[in-house]
Amino acid sequence: MTQNIWGVGRNFKDHAKEMNSEVPMTPIIFLKSGASINPKPHQVLLPKWVQDVHHEVELAVQILANGKPQKASIALDLTERHYQSLAKKAGLPWTLAKSFRGATALGPWLPWNSDFLNCDISLSVNQELRQKAPMSDLIFSLDQIIQYVIDHFPVCDGDILLMGTPAGVGPLKVGDFAEAQLGSYLKHYWKIDSL
Repeated sequence: MTQNIWGVGRNFKDHAKEMNSEVPMTPIIFLKSGASINPKPHQVLLPKWVQDVHHEVELAVQILANGKPQKASIALDLTERHYQSLAKKAGLPWTLAKSFRGATALGPWLPWNSDFLNCDISLSVNQELRQKAPMSDLIFSLDQIIQYVIDHFPVCDGDILLMGTPAGVGPLKVGDFAEAQLGSYLKHYWKIDSL
């Protein structure tokens, strides 16, 4: 099982703007539970208590403890926006909003290829394009993120970096069909259901 999932917040300028947040000067790292990885390849089962789940498509990079990239995939980083907003207002952690069961849905892993960083990443929901941007729009590069994480945290072999999401995040509901794409390398879909 993956021990740590290191998420990068506000790593696309347009996403920071849509969230009414300043563009960060240093990487914003948050930790997701490794147990939040969705167990099913093409189905996400939302817990019954969630109220407002949003999609965030991201490049997932699996690394060694020394930071060397090993594999990559496309990820659906799910955020329970209602509880995240409450936590933000109260100055509390976002764990409930980011680490619920199935909150990290992953496509199949591919051997690492640096050209993944030159691709577009996109997400369509019910065949409607919601998010799309070139990975070159990242505020902090993969090398910068890896160095920051290695310098500050106890990274383990097999940890996952979620590199940030483009603008266009929005709600997902039971019955939706989400399809993510990384250039011509990978396309993956999930059906959204309820526990």
